[in-house]
Amino acid sequence: MKIKRLTGVLLATLFALVSCQSGSSSVASEAISSSNGGSSDVNKSSELSSEVSSSIVSSQTQSSSEISSAVSSESSSIISSSSNSSLPEVSGKEALNQLKSSPFKSNISSSSSLGLSSLAECGIDEIKFNEEEKYPVPSEGTIYRVEDYGLSPDNDLNSPKLNTLLASLKDVAGTKIVKIPSGTYLFSNTLNFDGLKDVYLVGEKDTLLLFIGWGTYISAKNSSNIHFNSLKFDMKYSPTVEGTISSFDESVSGSPVIVLDIPSEFDLTNDNYASWLNSPGRGSYMECYFDEPSQTYVPDTSANLFYNSTGSQSQKGITKASYNSASHQLSVTLSTDFPYWTYRTPSKGKHVSMAFTMYENSGFYFLDDQDVYFEHIEVATTGGMGFRAERGKDFHLNHVRFAPFASSSRIMTCTADIIHTINLEGKLDITNSLLQGSHDDALNIKQFYGKVTSVTASAKEIDVGQTQSEVTAKYEIGDKLDLYQMSDMALMDSFTVTDVTKSGTNYYLTVDHRPSSDLVGCLVGNDTKSTHMNLDNSLIQSKRNRGILFQTRYSSITNCCFRNVVMGAIQILGIYDVFGEGILPTNITLSGNKFIKNSGDISIFTYGSSSTASSCSIHDIQINNNFFYDTMDQSSNVLGGRNVSFNNNLFYFDRKAASPFIRINQTIDSDFSNNLGVFSGVPIIGIVFLAQDTGVSGITATNNLFKEDTEL
Repeated sequence: MKIKRLTGVLLATLFALVSCQSGSSSVASEAISSSNGGSSDVNKSSELSSEVSSSIVSSQTQSSSEISSAVSSESSSIISSSSNSSLPEVSGKEALNQLKSSPFKSNISSSSSLGLSSLAECGIDEIKFNEEEKYPVPSEGTIYRVEDYGLSPDNDLNSPKLNTLLASLKDVAGTKIVKIPSGTYLFSNTLNFDGLKDVYLVGEKDTLLLFIGWGTYISAKNSSNIHFNSLKFDMKYSPTVEGTISSFDESVSGSPVIVLDIPSEFDLTNDNYASWLNSPGRGSYMECYFDEPSQTYVPDTSANLFYNSTGSQSQKGITKASYNSASHQLSVTLSTDFPYWTYRTPSKGKHVSMAFTMYENSGFYFLDDQDVYFEHIEVATTGGMGFRAERGKDFHLNHVRFAPFASSSRIMTCTADIIHTINLEGKLDITNSLLQGSHDDALNIKQFYGKVTSVTASAKEIDVGQTQSEVTAKYEIGDKLDLYQMSDMALMDSFTVTDVTKSGTNYYLTVDHRPSSDLVGCLVGNDTKSTHMNLDNSLIQSKRNRGILFQTRYSSITNCCFRNVVMGAIQILGIYDVFGEGILPTNITLSGNKFIKNSGDISIFTYGSSSTASSCSIHDIQINNNFFYDTMDQSSNVLGGRNVSFNNNLFYFDRKAASPFIRINQTIDSDFSNNLGVFSGVPIIGIVFLAQDTGVSGITATNNLFKEDTEL
């Protein structure tokens, strides 16, 4: 049957600022673990500032003659002018202005040397971002119209009716298309997609699924080829609200009270809020400023951020809260003894994001599913992580928007990570998407390590146990395994699995060659089951904590923009800590991206249980043709890398820049060349492009130039 194509409309973990001293790494973080996944949260800004300062003080600086030589050198034929005869040509200063002013591509050329290998290919393609369709609803299939099954905008029993319809499709062959017309549909419970195959849930331009509680929108287990198209999701009583500071009282030492005016769109008399107000559980209080270029509110690191998370329940940042329904005012009592942030006297009129959940429920939860597709999906808020996938294989997201709806004054979307995957195999394609306003990582892509418990060398057997109890790491015949020394993450050996015996959560693996008994206690990373992520043409902005926590392989981040990410844009890391998560990344490409006003941009690092790093642990990382603008704190660092290529990148500052731009430790055989730093109205003197600390060898660093914008 032919059907008409339906179109859609369209801060826990601290950014690990690594102070690399004598080949070791110090990462200040608060450990958090919960039933919804491990994470790390933010530490107080005084610690963060101290770490950045010590890092700068300890840098090995270039001499002034070396800097002068680099500045005066005009012989860099490798640094491209990015000229293209088919594109309009502008001055270097105009090109810089266009690069910094928008997350999108400029489609211009310049006769000035700007460092980039392709000026026109830096940033998001705006047309694709708004219009590209990748996973259309098929024209053939059996259509199920929800109104025929009792669903309607006037019905408060839509959840059981839709779940009954979905359950009836389990044994139906062929493509099944469930269509929901435009309108707002009220749901009280999670929609269950367990065991479904070849099912499409399809809305129209204004199809909104509105949920009463703070639970999960959709859950799926052991399903395959399930599609979600042209749908909006929101909660009637939002787990995050916005307020403005009306007054504050600091008369009680250690317990300042902040009074917030709450907009009428939020009814805090509802039971969802009342239980929290009686005894504040997990949640956060975050003061923000308005950013004109992005037209969004951004967490203010110079103001207050207090929270109650899984790892801070004994040291809560929020101790009391009460709501006056007559005045629409929320009073929040903070604790100045909170160890992970420094209290600052607030200012009246300041905008605040207040969250009443943190890791309680994921908006979308998937377990052991394969071939999951999201297209033209808008999500205003969730009561925890936005999108969580455990194990499974091949997920595809296009035109997915996690951001507050324009009709709401909310600032925060997800109260934890936006997209969080664990041991997801195969492809994770995320394209043309907007990830905004989460409390924790925009993306947390990871595996969990196994651990060698015993070795029988004569039988070529390695016994592997789990390092955690959250998600079981699986092993199969043909898997390629890398084994790392726990103390410093040095690669000890690699194997291919030839036979598997499982007992509980433990695995007895026969491998392709004789293992050494020295491997007992080593960590096991599964190369075969690492996620291959393609993040393309997407915008991550206006959020606390990281943009991406990246613990995987064979992946790329291309033509994206990271803007106003408070705790750092991208971390590519493989470490061993209490969470037992990660695999040492290899074969990662970052190209054509914009980094605009982030608190740090790219951090590549590894360290083991002894807080030391082995060089060459993380390898084959390509960082080319990216634009960095007004980075707060040090832009990039590499600890424990091999074959890192950092070439043809442009750094632009019209504010004082932190020096060095890049710091490297325990890193070998890498190339940091043909990069350009441009300054507008700020001094160049004292700025170092690359600081090489301990354990560094085989480094090429040529044609890294500094210029003033008046030279362009």
